[in-house]
Amino acid sequence: MREQFATGSAAAGIDPRSFSGRLAAVASERRLSLLLCLGERKRTVGELADLCRFDTAITAEDLELLGRHGLVGRSPDGVWQVCCPAITPAIARLVDLVLSPRPPEENAT
Repeated sequence: MREQFATGSAAAGIDPRSFSGRLAAVASERRLSLLLCLGERKRTVGELADLCRFDTAITAEDLELLGRHGLVGRSPDGVWQVCCPAITPAIARLVDLVLSPRPPEENAT
């Protein structure tokens, strides 16, 4: 696994800066919410802001950030969509993992 993150590694085309940047981009409740809402269907900034109850300007900034990391895209008519169909179940699974209760550690003292 560590070889995939070596500088110049061609393994799976992984670039550590790109990976960590994308991870940081989704490390926000707002941006996760936007990705989940976009997974349902394409939407405009205004639709997303209304649906998620976010400020329109902040929604637009978050979408631009997600777009810079290749996670969402905007059509010429201003409609946003996720980069690929696989991202929605992956994001939903990530949310489930983070929010699921943790079992107590077996050898906790």
